[in-house]
Amino acid sequence: MKTTLLIAPILLTMTACNTINSKKVALDYIDLSKQEQQNQLEQYWTLKKNIPPVYPVSAAANGKSGCVDVVFGINPEGKMEGYSIRSSYPKGVFDDAAVIAVSKWRWDPTQDNVAKKPVLTSVRLDFMLLKDANDAQFLANCPMAHS
Repeated sequence: MKTTLLIAPILLTMTACNTINSKKVALDYIDLSKQEQQNQLEQYWTLKKNIPPVYPVSAAANGKSGCVDVVFGINPEGKMEGYSIRSSYPKGVFDDAAVIAVSKWRWDPTQDNVAKKPVLTSVRLDFMLLKDANDAQFLANCPMAHS
């Protein structure tokens, strides 16, 4: 009896794991994440909904400006799927705000992308207070943010 009680939960757990794993489908992403490939994204997807990031209150209160370079996937539904922070300045201060914003963005497939091929792309989001527009440290870590 005790053996049956021990085996039943193990079997249920194994069955649940198999069910969850069988639903995962590996997507073959087209890698457009390098800076020089950014213009190729428009061959596959067009940005339909762009929600700007919310400036973190603590960063604003402390007078911090910065930037975040996020690498992420656009899945066949036109939504962000997975991400990696390629770089950020100051490290970690704006990461969450950037990822939350991008996760709300939506894309439509182009006429050339009827198969809705998923892509891996990147975007840099700048968080800038006016007083830092010409700050040397900000400009060194977030080049071309002011142009």
